[in-house]
Amino acid sequence: HNGARPVLTCAKRTIETMLVENDTYRRRIFAFVVFLTFGIVRSTAGESESRYLLYDAKIGEGFNLQKEIFIRAAWLVQRLNECDDLDGDDGCPVWVVVLPPWCQLAHWNNAEISRSGKARLSWGDLFDVAHLNRTRLNIIDYHQLPTNIIDHKTTKAKLSAVVHLETHRPPDDGKWEPVYHQIPCKKSSAFLREFEVSFLSEHASGVSEHVSGVYSGYCNDIQAKQAICIQTWGLGTTFLADIINKNDWQSVLIKNLDHTSGPYDHNYHQFRRLLLPHHTIRNKGQTFVKSEIRRPYLGVHMRRGDFVSYAHPDTTPSIDVIGRSLSFLVERHGFRSVFVATDATEQDKKTLKSLVPSIVFFSDSTNQHPGVVAMAEQWICIIADMFVGTRPSRFTLNIQEERDLLGIPAASTWNHFCQDQSDQICYKPNWFDPFPECPQRTELLKDVLQTLSTNLANKNRKADSHLSPDDHRDHDEL
Repeated sequence: HNGARPVLTCAKRTIETMLVENDTYRRRIFAFVVFLTFGIVRSTAGESESRYLLYDAKIGEGFNLQKEIFIRAAWLVQRLNECDDLDGDDGCPVWVVVLPPWCQLAHWNNAEISRSGKARLSWGDLFDVAHLNRTRLNIIDYHQLPTNIIDHKTTKAKLSAVVHLETHRPPDDGKWEPVYHQIPCKKSSAFLREFEVSFLSEHASGVSEHVSGVYSGYCNDIQAKQAICIQTWGLGTTFLADIINKNDWQSVLIKNLDHTSGPYDHNYHQFRRLLLPHHTIRNKGQTFVKSEIRRPYLGVHMRRGDFVSYAHPDTTPSIDVIGRSLSFLVERHGFRSVFVATDATEQDKKTLKSLVPSIVFFSDSTNQHPGVVAMAEQWICIIADMFVGTRPSRFTLNIQEERDLLGIPAASTWNHFCQDQSDQICYKPNWFDPFPECPQRTELLKDVLQTLSTNLANKNRKADSHLSPDDHRDHDEL
């Protein structure tokens, strides 16, 4: 694997006898037929043939948003690998997605990270790698970079370039339009906070030479031969393809990729479905359900923390309101347990449990990494008989996307605590096209899905039975 470029293989002589005489058309039709018939397989070609795209998100962004940034990186690499030359000669370089390590993230408690004994995690610790590679793209973890780029003892990388992104300042007239422009890096305070420039030679184009700086939640320092600084707003990630294609880089870090927009069409779906939690995390969640929870059960994500204090105080219900909402659902649907994933204080948890005695919180005595614990809690909510979340939390959104991919009915998935702080439950479907069911997931988890299907059939729930009258308000925050 390790970034090897795709090659086409088959019994060429047999197929060519079926094709036209013209040499150019013959080669193109042959490649097309092979693609349709045999697919693309990975070769063991040398590392030097590949190019590597690294990325990260700005400090302060949480785990679930950074999962979305992977989708943007994969979309960009897909665009970079598009080539009219179906022969696949050296004129069409193959780019590889390099996944950033997980270190310091918002909502991950540093004390819990220390107790877990793992200061950094790879994507292979959190996600099913085999599932992640169900794509024509080459995807590798950071530590799998070749030795001509990374020093495996120090884990420091030396790259061809850094493309540093920051938000474009709003225009004086207040008229926002998608835009980007390159600025001298020495004039970017955001860049200078994150990078040092060894040599202050500045090209007329605004390119700084020989830079070093931080990468992916302070996981590593990286070095690069040059840096380009770009201010942007409102543009899809793929605008960067033109910039990258104009340069002969073997490796590039797109710093703060969250400053670009992602795809919200089939491209989002095809890359999002690759992110299946690791089987050990799924097993941890399912073991907890078997030992601590009675079906049918309600899965709940109750976001507190900054949502209450400053992010969304006017639309985040109180503990008392949430308690009444959950009591209503328990009575109406006969749930025997209510599992709650939350960042609430211990006092808030105690208060909520006094209102709804059947509530269960996750507990684990093995000092697991907080990222692993959070994903296990999500999985318990994913396989619940019904789910209620907090808008506009991405923790909630990821649970709902996974339930969509498993084919779980929307009526038992896209439910939220109402933003007017009423004690009812609001139904808010996703604002872009629903996820198509993922056959690989449904086959992998057919036993769990059979249990859910049986419980849903027994309850004979109707899609709108639990909705409040305001269920069709604008999708303003999802």
